[in-house]
Amino acid sequence: MKEKADIEGPPMTVVEIFDIVLHPKSGYVRGHDPSPKSHSKAHQLAEEQLKEPKERAKATEHMNEDLHKQMEELKAHQDGMEASIFEKLRAEMRQHYEEAGWTTSNSLPSFMNDNVYNRKS
Repeated sequence: MKEKADIEGPPMTVVEIFDIVLHPKSGYVRGHDPSPKSHSKAHQLAEEQLKEPKERAKATEHMNEDLHKQMEELKAHQDGMEASIFEKLRAEMRQHYEEAGWTTSNSLPSFMNDNVYNRKS
């Protein structure tokens, strides 16, 4: 190689020597990232295979969020129904006590008093 450089002109650079001795890989562009220019078919296939599970995971996450919202709405509805049922039961028991001739002020169980019900911490 030295003889070739002496005969043909200026000395060869290290990069030129490497290019002659170790041929560049296909897709390699000198001065750029040593990775191939374009994605290989295997890489593209792997990306396509990952695309569907990622989309399903995102859709599942949205469904999960919707279900949590529905659960909260149902819980609020249930709480309202329980309060309504309790009020109705309390009114019916108060009416029953009054029809039996009992005084409602002293003889009602503690949960029947207006100031005790629905205290939540």
